[in-house]
This record gives sequence, structure tokens and C-alpha cells, in this order.
Amino acid sequence: MENHELEALDRSIAAKRQAAGVTGTVPRVIKTLAERPSMTRTASSLTDPPAAEEPRCKCGGRLEYTPPVEHRVGGKLFATRGHWADRCPACKRVAEERERREGRRYWRRERRRVMREALELVLPPLFHKAHLRDLSPKLRAAVMDRKAHEGLFLWGPIGCGKSHTMAALIRGILCRDLKREHGGRSARIASPAGRVRRVTWGDLLLEVRATFDGHGGSEAAVLDKYRKCEHLFVEDLGATARAESDFAQRVLLSILDHRVEHLLPTYITSNKGLSEVGRAFDGRVESRLCVACKVVAVGGRDKRRRQ
Repeated sequence: MENHELEALDRSIAAKRQAAGVTGTVPRVIKTLAERPSMTRTASSLTDPPAAEEPRCKCGGRLEYTPPVEHRVGGKLFATRGHWADRCPACKRVAEERERREGRRYWRRERRRVMREALELVLPPLFHKAHLRDLSPKLRAAVMDRKAHEGLFLWGPIGCGKSHTMAALIRGILCRDLKREHGGRSARIASPAGRVRRVTWGDLLLEVRATFDGHGGSEAAVLDKYRKCEHLFVEDLGATARAESDFAQRVLLSILDHRVEHLLPTYITSNKGLSEVGRAFDGRVESRLCVACKVVAVGGRDKRRRQ
């Protein structure tokens, strides 16, 4: 209450005491109470922290005070209670930075786990550690500088690193497909075995021949696995010294025709150049490989031989 209101109240009490025949001085109780700071807080001081001893953070820093907040719900007025923060701003920043570092470490562990599981589905254990950074700068630039939907025909002598290069490309493709989920707390690669397939040319022919006795499924179902996957890697094409059979030509043309028409990249390794592969099969195979793949020659010694 304001001072003039208190004075008016005092006069009113004195008049009533005089009318009742009560003598003596009028106790200035109200004014005395009004002079106390705890009883004369104005409306603006309601947002100030309590006058009790100010709490401190564990580090000794000052804590922030959150004042009460009023809000209306259904025409009724409600107010939250004021409270002190549990940490000072400096400790809060340190804790947030610690959480960010832990989140980054968790994400790296999760990414390594998902990549390891995906590589186990696509590559044999020998090539699990193959990486594009292992390639020479010239070879890495040659295999990476390709047009969209263009495959790769990698040829060279035995043991020069063709399969290792293809395994490194597979890892690069899987890394691009790696997706973060749930705010970075988990990761996944959508069906890696369905998107990327790797097979040697000899094993592919054996898998197709296994359907002839009726126990290996249908030939069309086997071929569709390799015709419709997003990325197909075929190792050691034309590895035989003699000309390929009509059956082998029919299988290869069936796969290449579908993939060229649907703009699906095909990656092939061979010990023979493109012209030699054309002579081993026929001119149609060579023509389609020229359209579907970028031709890169790899040289060097046999890395499988011990020095």
C-alpha cells in the first residue's frame, strides 16, 4: 500500500478508538510492516529471485534464476514457480560440448558397425579393408571420373589390383548409401545385397547351369538378380584361353542388353583388353561394353607374389 493510504487507514483507526473512548497512542503497525522490504515489494520486484542466500554452482559460479510465468487456461490465471538453474552457464556449455563429442563418437561407432555388416554381405573377407584412398591418385581419378550411369571396364595383367580397385568402389557406393536415422543415433544401408552384387564370371555361368536340372530355380530368376540390381560387379570376364561358348555369349548379352537399356552401371574386370574380349565373344559384346563402360587399363607387377 502507498504511504497516503496507510496514513488514511491510521486516521480511520484513531477516529474509531476515540469514538469508543479508547485513549493512548495508535500503534503504527501497518506502517511499520510497510517499511520492511519483504512487505513493500512492488509488482516489478515479483520477478526478482528470493532474498534468501543465493545458491551457487558446484564450480562456484552464479546460477541463473528463472522467474515465475503467468498464463491463462480456460479463463483462469495460473503461474509457474520460479526456480534456480542446476548449473551455471559455463558448466552448461561444457556439458553440451561433452554431449556433442559423445554423439559424434557414437555415430562413428554406429557407422563402422553398419559398414562392416554391409561389406560382409557383398565382399569376401579379403577385400573388407579395401578403400579408395589405397589407390594411386592417377588410378583413383580415372575410375571416379565417369559419367552418370556409366560403368567401368578395368583390364590389365594378373595381380595388378583390379579386384582390389573394384572392392574399393563397392565400399564407396555403400558409404554414399549410408543414411543417418533418429537424429544421428542410428544408421542403416537399405538392402546392400540387393543394390550391389559381385560375382565372378565363372560362378555366374555355374549358377545359371544349375537351373538346367530343375533344382536351382528358373534361369530367368537367376538372370534377373544380375540384370536388375543397381550396381553389378563381374570379375574375370573372358578368363578362358579359348573362345567363349554360345551359352556364355547368350548369358552375357542378356545381362548387358537389359542394363544398358535401363541405365544401370556395370563394372567388369578382365585380363584381356576390350578388343580381345570382343574376339572371345563376338562384336556385339564389344559394342555394348563400349557404350556401357569406361575402359581403364591397369599396369604393374603381380602384387600377389612375395618379394
